[in-house]
Amino acid sequence: MNYEKLLKNELLKSYGCTEPIALAYAAARISSLLNEDLEQMQLFCSSNIIKNVNSVVIPNTNYKKGIEVAAAIGYIVKKYEDKLELLKNVKDEDIEQIDDLCKKITVNLEVGVPNLFIKIIAYTKNNKAQIIIVNEHTNIAYLSLNDKLLIDTYKNSVEEEYRLDFDDIYTYCKLANLDNVKDLLKEQYELNYKIAQEGIKNNYGANIGKLMLSSTKNESLAYACAGSDARMSGSALSVMIVSGSGNQGICASVPVYLHAKKINASEDELIKALAFSNLITLYLKSKIEKLSAYCGVVSAASAAICAIAMLDKQDKKVIERCLINSLAISSGIFCDGAKASCAAKIASALNSAFLAYEQAKSNNNFNFNDGIIKNNLQNTVDAICNVARYGMAQTDVVILEQMLKKDKQ
Repeated sequence: MNYEKLLKNELLKSYGCTEPIALAYAAARISSLLNEDLEQMQLFCSSNIIKNVNSVVIPNTNYKKGIEVAAAIGYIVKKYEDKLELLKNVKDEDIEQIDDLCKKITVNLEVGVPNLFIKIIAYTKNNKAQIIIVNEHTNIAYLSLNDKLLIDTYKNSVEEEYRLDFDDIYTYCKLANLDNVKDLLKEQYELNYKIAQEGIKNNYGANIGKLMLSSTKNESLAYACAGSDARMSGSALSVMIVSGSGNQGICASVPVYLHAKKINASEDELIKALAFSNLITLYLKSKIEKLSAYCGVVSAASAAICAIAMLDKQDKKVIERCLINSLAISSGIFCDGAKASCAAKIASALNSAFLAYEQAKSNNNFNFNDGIIKNNLQNTVDAICNVARYGMAQTDVVILEQMLKKDKQ
């Protein structure tokens, strides 16, 4: 496995939550193609796209939320070449157009498609365009203008499954020269710590980070939550994602960075630990689709605590047991979309991960065959991935049904 290439593919900058941005990106690409005033737009989205766009604040829109808003602002801005950071280009006059454009947009649930799926059909006075995004947030699998094909790879589009191995990742992060990814990993902790500081300083969402800082005094945990507070509530700061998620990127990097500072670890030790945290996150997500009913911060929190154990110079067996313990405790957290409460789920997952670490250090581990804990790490990860990917598929449907049942004020 080329881990250097994997890190460069997965650690990407995003300005806002990735699912609304994927919608905005698709609409921006269509807009640049049509280059006319919109008359009608039809959105066809998978349940996970609808779930993750429904309640999160979209940056630079005066705190607006919603699927129509994401598509409308993308169509207005057009700057699709900036990919996941395209909403940096929003101007005040753009915001004024959003509400009128939203009236021209209809949203439909598309079933029987991959979990990350967006199709847009847009009409102007003279033209019609269609786009499909699938599996990756900026992966255009189909594009047409007036029924003339420009891109058509949809039938061959599958979400890439990385064949990752814990032992191999551990050896790579301990022994490999990471100079070629050092700047990328430094940028990750710098960006993600910056948004964490923003969440501590100002009021965002439910202020989970501030509450955790005052109640637990655990900076690593509190700042990770604060980063999510800010990001889910419209902060105008970019983050570095991993596995398609900014919350996972924050959770996998901020606690590791702060722990390294606390123990005066060297820069080389920090870089190795950050590489380990990101790669273990990807390892844990490698058999689960990027979007699912399984909360991704469980993977990132479990990975982060393993990286903290590496910084503490724990041996490999302790790190393995730490990972198994953490997954055993937290794997039941489900995803009900991107929103303010994601910060609290980070708090829960990291709290459990810190407990798992204390268990591993003191040899108070869960026993094999307790629940779905298997006789080794790989078999345990496989079992959890099977539950997440296949067992929770119907859970995803029920979650969306409940989300779409709006209670009256």
